[in-house]
Amino acid sequence: MMEQQVREWIINSILKYNCIKIEEGISLLDPRNGLLPRDLLRLFFEIQEEFDVDFDEKDIITRRFDYIDNMVNSVLDKKV
Repeated sequence: MMEQQVREWIINSILKYNCIKIEEGISLLDPRNGLLPRDLLRLFFEIQEEFDVDFDEKDIITRRFDYIDNMVNSVLDKKV
């Protein structure tokens, strides 16, 4: 699985529900991106289902799942 595929899937999933342009270098919870915590939680479960990965609490807290780069890297790490 390639990094760009994971990144595009995550961004498209966000757009599907929120119809907002994402600034990737800042937190998804930053007001400039406008996602709510519930949006991030929904995205978390969708990522697990789509990519057949299981994240634990440590992954979520230490990897900062509110950043797209961190989500992408976490998926890729679990798929190795």
